[in-house]
Amino acid sequence: TNLKVDDDAIPHDRLKTLTPSDLLRWFRHKTFGIENPIDGITPIYARSTSLLHWKKHLSFFMPNNHHPWNEITNSGNPTRSKELIQLIKQVKKREVRGQGVPSQARRPLEEAEFRSAMAVAHASENNLTRYG
Repeated sequence: TNLKVDDDAIPHDRLKTLTPSDLLRWFRHKTFGIENPIDGITPIYARSTSLLHWKKHLSFFMPNNHHPWNEITNSGNPTRSKELIQLIKQVKKREVRGQGVPSQARRPLEEAEFRSAMAVAHASENNLTRYG
């Protein structure tokens, strides 16, 4: 992928001021639909894999991205804070229990499914559907 920095990119100075609480509010909003969910609420908008994906990509652009978050000095990478890691663990625990957003994982076609799809395509009157 070609990454392009444009006028909409967040300035480096702004990234330095982000804290784990800022990111936690955003992750909670993306997961639960609200910034401060009550304990025991079920995630309805995102799975743990989505959270891990967002965390990884945000971390790439953070200053000091190789350093964990230091709560005493408020420095380092806020995506590596204990609170954010705990949120992802909670969402993952809900998934294991069968609660929350259902998986959208894809699986390969089985032979019978493939043959059925090909039969429908060959029986079609549309040449684009028939021959691809």
